[in-house]
Amino acid sequence: MFEVKNYQNTIPTSEINKFLRDMKEHTEAPLGVFVSLHTGISKKSGNYIQTEWTDNSQLLIYISSFYTHSIPDTLDFIDSCATIAMTVYKARAKAQDSDGVGLLSRIELAKLSVTKELERVTECIDSLTRNKKELVGLVEKQFVDSRLQMSLMKTGLGELLGILLGKHEEEVVEVVKKATVSQSGKGRKKIVACSDR
Repeated sequence: MFEVKNYQNTIPTSEINKFLRDMKEHTEAPLGVFVSLHTGISKKSGNYIQTEWTDNSQLLIYISSFYTHSIPDTLDFIDSCATIAMTVYKARAKAQDSDGVGLLSRIELAKLSVTKELERVTECIDSLTRNKKELVGLVEKQFVDSRLQMSLMKTGLGELLGILLGKHEEEVVEVVKKATVSQSGKGRKKIVACSDR
């Protein structure tokens, strides 16, 4: 069972309570996934994915800010959880049918181990996402720096070619021709000239 929210603010607790009621009414669903596309989920801060089990051995997954993380990794995680949820759910149903108290206690222990491992997986996915963002940021910064350096080298090479082709001397002569004429205090004209020698 999936519930997807497209809120602009944190998902309120009332929505989580409604999701839990829906899962309780639908005991045939071994897995429930509560997704917030853009925001956090009330009382589910911390890792962007959190899991818990219901009294009926239904696995619940809460995913905060879905679009800010790797979508393929998140979907793979949900797929793995679906397999786990179905296995535990069927084992619990089998134990209840056969009145297997030992099997039920083993299932409860397994659920604890599964929860710990799922936490590790979510931490790993979160770490991968963070590392990827940092590396992409570093590559983009290096790209901008390299592009600036190449632009400066291009300008420098253009000036060097201008000097070799004599265009630089023509520019100096133009500057000398356009020398400023200033008026001195006694009405005489004074020519200020530039030279490259």
